[in-house]
Amino acid sequence: CPTKFVADLMIKGGMPADRVRVINNYCDLPDAPPRENAGEYIGYLGRISPEKGLDVLIEAARKTGIATKIAGDPSPMPELRQDLPGNVEFVGKLSREGVADFLKGVRALVVPSVWYEAFGLVCVEALSRGIPVIASDIGGLPEVVWHNETGLLTPAGDATALANAMQQLWDDPDLSMRLGERGRDVVRERFSPDAFFRRVTEFWSELTAPVA
Repeated sequence: CPTKFVADLMIKGGMPADRVRVINNYCDLPDAPPRENAGEYIGYLGRISPEKGLDVLIEAARKTGIATKIAGDPSPMPELRQDLPGNVEFVGKLSREGVADFLKGVRALVVPSVWYEAFGLVCVEALSRGIPVIASDIGGLPEVVWHNETGLLTPAGDATALANAMQQLWDDPDLSMRLGERGRDVVRERFSPDAFFRRVTEFWSELTAPVA
């Protein structure tokens, strides 16, 4: 399972606990130096669908007036672009190169999901670049984004709490940089290909150990 949250669901569903292990997902580490500035906008990157909480993000952006850019294909939810506040911009679905350019300008990446995320790979991708993440305190996300250490957690669906978190990192660029740098370290420790390989190897050794 990619997180303890998923493991607990498996066990609750009837899987014997001694047959369940947690091996976190990973992302390839970018060949990029630490970021040099705190970024110029709040960002969202990913699928645009109801469970992702884009309506919550837009309402939070409306409350703050902070420049917010949303990357992803907006066609599944055209209603989101109706009565859109002037500080929010949909930039469309991006190429891999476009994603890298988009992330260079992000002060904090927001993952405002209102339904369970098993892991939240986009969080790791942002953290690997030194970008802090503001995520919903739901599902597996709190195991990837550590509150006040690599980002901020807010209650799912709470636009006011999300707005406050966005404003906090907008008003304090030094805090954004510190959280992002800690996130970069954590990804190398916990969510890198090497970390994944070590955990799989440990698990395989456990499975193949001689029975006493």
